[in-house]
Amino acid sequence: MRGSQMRARATLLAAAVTLAASGAGAGVAGATPRATGTPAARTVTPAHAGLVSANGIVRLLASIDQSGTALGRPTAKITATLYGDLECPSCRDFVLGRGLSTLITNDVRSGKVRLIYRSFCTATCAGPGQSVFHTQQIAAYAAGQQHRFWQYAMLFLDHQGAEGSHYVTESFLDALAQQVPGLDYAQWLAARGDPALGRQVNTDEAAGNRAGISRTPTIVFQGPHGQAQPAELNPNYRQLERAVMSVS
Repeated sequence: MRGSQMRARATLLAAAVTLAASGAGAGVAGATPRATGTPAARTVTPAHAGLVSANGIVRLLASIDQSGTALGRPTAKITATLYGDLECPSCRDFVLGRGLSTLITNDVRSGKVRLIYRSFCTATCAGPGQSVFHTQQIAAYAAGQQHRFWQYAMLFLDHQGAEGSHYVTESFLDALAQQVPGLDYAQWLAARGDPALGRQVNTDEAAGNRAGISRTPTIVFQGPHGQAQPAELNPNYRQLERAVMSVS
């Protein structure tokens, strides 16, 4: 994409995020409103310090196989399942942090590990509610139908607003879709109405409950020698690699 086009799209997304924060955007159907008052205008700054930037996301994921919410080769001997909530600040710090990005660069890209995302409602259910959670997760899953789930999800995290501020609106979700390189917007919009995606969100949450997941992010590695889960909320690459080695 040419520099002028990227700047124009970045401006569009920044405007949409600010609009969502001020409450001027079209609200997500079923979203829980604030009890009183109108949300104050606020500026959300993407590319949080020390985390992967929007341009870095494109480079990080380039040429890695994607299918739905899975990143990496289907033949990988180790599967890493990540339970997350797109409004969860700790998920942002982990997914865009050095630990997971290094795992993607070293282990996912090489075919050693396949990374699979599952939805699990934590921060969103403590604020806007389950219906908003479904809407935002389905938006990311719809991008996954074009093999761009991880680009969409990471951009969402990169532009994440404050918890409980009801920043997730239709304009916010639409602007993210228009930022994903190569995503067909009309196709993405149509895919959001696919009931199978809503069922997938429900299935993911049920799997998390069966697995005893109680927080996000949680990453679980499964391999030839069993299962391992780092104890740390935001494990670094060394801690992630230790889990990989234990199940290899």
